[in-house]
Amino acid sequence: MITPRQTLALATTLLALGIMSGCATMNADECRNADWRIVGYEDGLQGAGGDRIGQHREACAKHGVTPDLEAYQSGRTIGLKEFCRPLTGFHLGSAGSNYNGVCPGNLETDFLAAYRDGRELYRYQGRVNTIESTIRSRHGEIETIKQTLTENEALIISGDTSKEDRVLLLKEMWDLAKHQGELEEEIKNLEIERTRRIQELEEYRAQVQDLY
Repeated sequence: MITPRQTLALATTLLALGIMSGCATMNADECRNADWRIVGYEDGLQGAGGDRIGQHREACAKHGVTPDLEAYQSGRTIGLKEFCRPLTGFHLGSAGSNYNGVCPGNLETDFLAAYRDGRELYRYQGRVNTIESTIRSRHGEIETIKQTLTENEALIISGDTSKEDRVLLLKEMWDLAKHQGELEEEIKNLEIERTRRIQELEEYRAQVQDLY
C-alpha cells in the first residue's frame, strides 16, 4: 500500500511535470495508448482541478482520440483521496503552493487545517528569507562603496587630477564613508531581527513537526 510520504513524493513529482508541460497535457502516443483511469488517478494525485479533463480532451482531439470520461473520473476520485491527506496539505502550504479547492468535503477540513499550518510555516520562512536577502544586498552596497573609495583615493594622489577635482572627490568619499557607516548599522539591526525571526520560525516548526 502506498504510504502518505510516498504519496506526497509522487504528487510533488507529478505536479512539477504538470507545470512544465503547460497546456498541451498529452501527445499523440499518450492519447492513443492512454489508460484513462490511470490518467485520472495521476491528475487526482497532484490535486489537478476539474478542468484538467477538458485540457486532455482538447489535446487528444487533435489526434482523433476522445477520453473515457467515466474511467477518468473513477481514477481521479481515487487519486484525490490520496492527495487530500493532511501531510500533503501541509507540504503544499509550506512550499507556498496554491490549493485548487479539489478535495471532497469529508476530507477537506483536515486537509485545509494542515494546509494553513504549512502556509504559516511558509510565512515564517519568508520573513527570514527577506531579511537575509536584504542583508546580502546591503553587504553588496558596502563592497561597491569600498571599491569606489579605493578608486577615488587613486585619483586624488594622481598627478593628473586637478585641485578642484580632488575637492569633489574628497567630498564624495566623505559622503560614501558616511553612507557605509549607515549601512553597517542597518546590517547590525537586521542581524538582530534575523535572529528573532529565526527563533520564531524554529519555535513554530517545533509546534508542527510532530503533527506532520
